[in-house]
Amino acid sequence: MNVRRIAEMGLLVEEADAQQLQMLRHLPLHADASGNPLAERRLFPGLIAKPDTSDDFEANRDWAEMVGSELRKRFSSDMDTVTSDVEKAYESGEEQWDFIIRFDHVPAWFSALNQARLVMHERYQFPDSDDAEAMAAFMLTPHVKMLRTERFFTFLQSALIQLELDREA
Repeated sequence: MNVRRIAEMGLLVEEADAQQLQMLRHLPLHADASGNPLAERRLFPGLIAKPDTSDDFEANRDWAEMVGSELRKRFSSDMDTVTSDVEKAYESGEEQWDFIIRFDHVPAWFSALNQARLVMHERYQFPDSDDAEAMAAFMLTPHVKMLRTERFFTFLQSALIQLELDREA
């Protein structure tokens, strides 16, 4: 898969294989923190990390009500944008697909990919990549496929950042 800039139009994601396209189609599932308290706290942290007074708890409730609801709406809108872009993928070769990410969609892509990565880290408890022993043990678990998906999302995020930086230069 390649990602390259197309004039002032956006970014062309080209030659995505069936597995990569499938990972992108499942992005909303990977980004869903429902039922995972660790992921929920990671995406929607309270204003006060360790509340210990009634005022602290009230501040966190207010924060969740005002800021948390806006974050949820924003994440949902970002995911809708990404889903729409992926649905427009067209076959460009044998088992290869292309699609365009408009420049004004890049922030939504970055947000959605980041949300998915954060949720996946909490859900699957990926080991620190610097810990070779923990990483070797993790590679023997059924969650290794999810680590590959998370690494793909990281690659795509990095490509988006680099192309945006090149655009600004």
